[in-house]
Amino acid sequence: MVEHIVIFFILMVAPSVTDDHIENYAIPLGFYDEAEECHATKMWIDEHQGELPRYLFCLPVSVQLQGEQI
Repeated sequence: MVEHIVIFFILMVAPSVTDDHIENYAIPLGFYDEAEECHATKMWIDEHQGELPRYLFCLPVSVQLQGEQI
């Protein structure tokens, strides 16, 4: 059996930085292979969207894959 760990980053948006909003209302905006790409997109949105009431953050996700090698 072959085991791989895949790490990617999700750019998330929530109405505010409160725990309730992050846990219950955050939605994904994009998926990225590298943290730098996610952060760059977050910064671009922050620069071009002004002071909209929202909280952007990059969420790292680790997935463990197992299976037979072909």
